[in-house]
Amino acid sequence: MQEREPDRSVPAAAGSGSSEADQGLSLGQVELGNGGPDTDPLDRKAFQLAESHAITRRPKRIPAIRARLREQESLLRQAYQYFATASEAQRSLSYAAEWLLDNYYIVQQA
Repeated sequence: MQEREPDRSVPAAAGSGSSEADQGLSLGQVELGNGGPDTDPLDRKAFQLAESHAITRRPKRIPAIRARLREQESLLRQAYQYFATASEAQRSLSYAAEWLLDNYYIVQQA
């Protein structure tokens, strides 16, 4: 009879219905590797990383992409206007600022 590998899976919290799932859960005692989390440094680090994460049913909301694009467009327009004014005042500009002045129309099209 062959020896069976230990189960290394972590039980999922989904469907538990308890308030723990909303507040974050601990992994508890999870056996990693062949001898537990204390035998291998990589297993120990993985265990510590997993312990530091919270399990939640409500992920953080990510800002809508259109709003982010509008913000970036505004930032680029302000940078262009600033560098254009600095150029007219005969101030020295970085190569990146000169590139933006020369290629702003391409950036607008993208």
